[in-house]
Amino acid sequence: MISQNKFCIINVLQKMLDKLRMIEIKRAEELEISVVQVHAIFEIGKLREVSTNEFSKILYLDKNTVNKIVNNLVDEKFVLRHIHPENTRHVILKLTENGQKIYENIRDDFKLYCKRILDNLPEKSRESITKDFEILLKSMEDNA
Repeated sequence: MISQNKFCIINVLQKMLDKLRMIEIKRAEELEISVVQVHAIFEIGKLREVSTNEFSKILYLDKNTVNKIVNNLVDEKFVLRHIHPENTRHVILKLTENGQKIYENIRDDFKLYCKRILDNLPEKSRESITKDFEILLKSMEDNA
């Protein structure tokens, strides 16, 4: 049985994920590309560069599906791919300047959303919540 406090944390995290998803949907509509492509751009942007093998694990998709997504993003000039200099079997993905702008717009939209929420809280609550989220984030990283 999930306690009320745990349910509240789950609910907050789910709402934040929903908001990020809505930001990605909006950006996809503006760019006239799929939400999956926008999400892929966002994930590559967070990592700066990633191998296609790791990327398929991050997206929870098979390599063929990831290759189709990446091919479209390369064709749209949002992603660059190159062979890893030390291991020629690994392909590395990195955002182009256009892809980087998309990533930064999504990141900035989400930061603005979070800032508006925090700005609506009393100062004392804001400090407490910020500290609690730092603790939660550390726990999440420790249990990844």
